[in-house]
Amino acid sequence: MASRRTLDLMLNKVESIGVTETFMGRLFGYGSVVIHGTGGTPESFVMIAHPQEFRHSVQGQIGAPPPDPAVTKDANDFTIFSIEPSVSAS
Repeated sequence: MASRRTLDLMLNKVESIGVTETFMGRLFGYGSVVIHGTGGTPESFVMIAHPQEFRHSVQGQIGAPPPDPAVTKDANDFTIFSIEPSVSAS
């Protein structure tokens, strides 16, 4: 018989959701998700499919604003800024 681990965390108790994707994980669509709940220890979900979609889904359900697309973090935890040139109407 296969083992099973379950976790119930109320959506209103989620403080943050972290996603880690390696280069290969980004290519093949998998990564790890760490959920931090209020007053609890972080819960890790390793090697899940489409971790960014999972994070966006949870954030949508709890009413959290989506992350700023101009600021993202890569697998090495460096902050990357992407700046769009502004177009002024003349």
